[in-house]
Amino acid sequence: MSLATVCQTLKELFPQ
Repeated sequence: MSLATVCQTLKELFPQ
C-alpha cells in the first residue's frame, strides 16, 4: 500500500 493510497483513503474516511 503506497502513501498516496493511504492519504486517499484517509481523505475519504475523514473528509474534514
